[in-house]
Amino acid sequence: MSLEKTIESLQKTMTKLIEAVESIDTSNEIKRTTFTTDEAAEYVGVGREVLLQAAKDGEVKHFRNGTRYLFRKKALDKWITEKEEESILCKNENQYMDYLQKELRKEA
Repeated sequence: MSLEKTIESLQKTMTKLIEAVESIDTSNEIKRTTFTTDEAAEYVGVGREVLLQAAKDGEVKHFRNGTRYLFRKKALDKWITEKEEESILCKNENQYMDYLQKELRKEA
């Protein structure tokens, strides 16, 4: 192997090593698994009070730590998916009702 090819091969290897080292998470920061009410509301995209009411009504799983409500990401994802499905069902029902009303007007 020529000297140029060896140098080129070493450069590629060094580039890969540098990328691998840079991608290593060296922080000792603990990854949180829960959201506070404000964080959860921001994550889901609803108001704080809307989320608190959903928690109080038992719509979204949560747990309490004293006076604080805490939410897991998985529970929030499940809740928002359920809300999406409700919205779709409601839209389909409304469309069907509109269709029926139009058909009844035609017959009248």
